[in-house]
Amino acid sequence: MDDKRTEAQRKEKEKRLNEVALQWKSLPPEGNEAVIVALRNEMWLLSFELYDPKQENFRSKGPNADREYQAASKTFLDVFEEVSQKYLPENGEFSHYLSHVFKLRQISTYRKESRTAPTGVSIESGNEDGSNIELPSTRVSNPEVLAMLNARFAELGAMILNFSLTKKKDSETRRMWYRLFFTEEMTLAAKTMELSVIHERDIFKAMKLSYLDYYMSKKCRTLRNITYTPLKPYGDVVPKKKDVRAEPKLPLPADISLNYLQICEGITKGDTARSEQLKNYNNDKRHLVP
Repeated sequence: MDDKRTEAQRKEKEKRLNEVALQWKSLPPEGNEAVIVALRNEMWLLSFELYDPKQENFRSKGPNADREYQAASKTFLDVFEEVSQKYLPENGEFSHYLSHVFKLRQISTYRKESRTAPTGVSIESGNEDGSNIELPSTRVSNPEVLAMLNARFAELGAMILNFSLTKKKDSETRRMWYRLFFTEEMTLAAKTMELSVIHERDIFKAMKLSYLDYYMSKKCRTLRNITYTPLKPYGDVVPKKKDVRAEPKLPLPADISLNYLQICEGITKGDTARSEQLKNYNNDKRHLVP
């Protein structure tokens, strides 16, 4: 009964946080300065109560627990400030965005400790020519973080692979977008974390590989390949930016997926359609393993 009551209280706080964040973002600044400050203060308090790193989900049980908690608290403050600035209601709920970014940021802190193997380990690349690529061995060494990552990515992949069996309206169109977003998300994860995933083949089945090939400079069929393979110059994937020879920034700009659909799939879509599907994708992820 206590667990049910605690979960109900958490959901109520999360609901209130999303209501306050939406109101805070929607208010025009002129004449509402005091209200905006009050709403932001309430956002901070609710966020800290929900995602305080000292809670069981985030707390280290090792001998350095206090030091790690202080570092996590500083990370949480930084993430809250960043998410508050970048939050857009049309892209999903504030609570999901905050929780997701915070967990990704925590995982990235394990990058230093994960470099336990020497560089130059030969890894089967999975390229069509059967060649190998010399890459450093990388992994997430914290077992709790690794378990969370495996569960999250596995469920995301399963959701996309089984999407055609759902009763959602326009399921094939939505599934197409979900595969694009999932491909972008796995690229971002591979580029920003020391990532290790158990069911990697299933991950790649859920990804849109033709889309991955569209913006990567070489074919990649493992996450480690993605980590160490440059993206194509921005101008090569967005013709209107043909003079831009630098790699696109991550997360990938929206115009890359829109140009892929038009050039490779013959499908013309705009920013509004993409934003709506991204909102659906983020909302559906809320029901998966956190």
